[in-house]
Amino acid sequence: MNCVALVVARHRQEVLLDTGDGQPIQGLLRGRKLGALVGDEVRFELAADGTAIVEDVLPRRTLLQRIDSRGRAEGVAANVSLLIVVLAPLPPPDWHLVDRYLVAGTLMGIDVALVRNKDDIQDSALDHRLSAYGDIGYRIMHLCARDASGIDEIR
Repeated sequence: MNCVALVVARHRQEVLLDTGDGQPIQGLLRGRKLGALVGDEVRFELAADGTAIVEDVLPRRTLLQRIDSRGRAEGVAANVSLLIVVLAPLPPPDWHLVDRYLVAGTLMGIDVALVRNKDDIQDSALDHRLSAYGDIGYRIMHLCARDASGIDEIR
């Protein structure tokens, strides 16, 4: 039986697949060249022991990449529709890294949003900087786990 699932975790040749029925399936990639990433939709066959054998990766809508130590692009995640960068007053944000995420997401055609976490902690410098990102068009959301404010917007 040929089935389709979403890769939700990967470690080397092992994957965890979500078939949509609420029960994740352990799987293996068939062959070393099958480069499935988290977020990929894949076709698989079930082995007699219940292990999913991934046969094929379906076409990707988006691909988030990074440059490896040899200067080559390597996939990080596929079919990402929204990249959320979470920031908080502590530890202080690395704004260079934030910019890199924003540029990467934008170049890959992925919507990007910034989340100001720990919204109950005052930090005017952080809020001012986030306001500047909002002024140039990035979506800014606020979250506070203590009182659960902002969770619905993020969902």
